[in-house]
Amino acid sequence: MAYPDKRADPWKRACVEAARAAVNATFPLTEACHVQLVFRMPRPKSHRVAGKEDRPLKASAPWWHSSKPDADNLVKAVLDALTAWPKKSKPLVFLDDNLVSMLTVAKRYTQEGEEPGCYVTVSMVEEVAA
Repeated sequence: MAYPDKRADPWKRACVEAARAAVNATFPLTEACHVQLVFRMPRPKSHRVAGKEDRPLKASAPWWHSSKPDADNLVKAVLDALTAWPKKSKPLVFLDDNLVSMLTVAKRYTQEGEEPGCYVTVSMVEEVAA
């Protein structure tokens, strides 16, 4: 059973604001699409060399983020926001997130010069002969 998690509201609000700034007249989509989501998570201080002023990354610092929040929960919040959030608002990117026929998700730590956040690419799905 799904339930609304109010802790995700600020995240959804940020997704909506970013999407509003990026969408054009071809949205909302009404056909099958492919959504790529790359979640760039902030690095904990433990990934950096101690005592250094610029604190470079340790050689052992991981690339992939493999702790909470779960990727499926992050995806749900973003797709909800890009459909219509808050509920009953005008559809933004898709009429319904059931139009997402392909979904690619990555969850990794930020690299030097990157900001944490979610980077979204939406494209139409090409027909494939079975």
